[in-house]
Amino acid sequence: MKVKRIILTVALYTFFLTMYAQEKNDYLIIEYNTRYWEISVSLAGREFKSEKVDFSQQEKSGYNANPFILKVNEYENKGWELINFNSALSGPENRAETYFAYMKKKKTDSK
Repeated sequence: MKVKRIILTVALYTFFLTMYAQEKNDYLIIEYNTRYWEISVSLAGREFKSEKVDFSQQEKSGYNANPFILKVNEYENKGWELINFNSALSGPENRAETYFAYMKKKKTDSK
């Protein structure tokens, strides 16, 4: 009886060690540059798009991050999860701000 229990324990332990439990994710980066007033999206290494920010409803300011936040919210509504925010000063005399959002989304199996 003891031998069966040991064999079963070793078999289960080996099984759980060899299982692949890691999630598969797609990743997305949103970049907002206040020098060129552009929002760029890099999607899962497959797609890139860039668009000019429309300031018809908002104040045009290097400190106005609302277009960036709206874009992050748009992708959250599509099922993307925010991982982290980051920002950096750039340009002459650090007059431009660049904001980054890093997002992920669990891949769906297409079997």
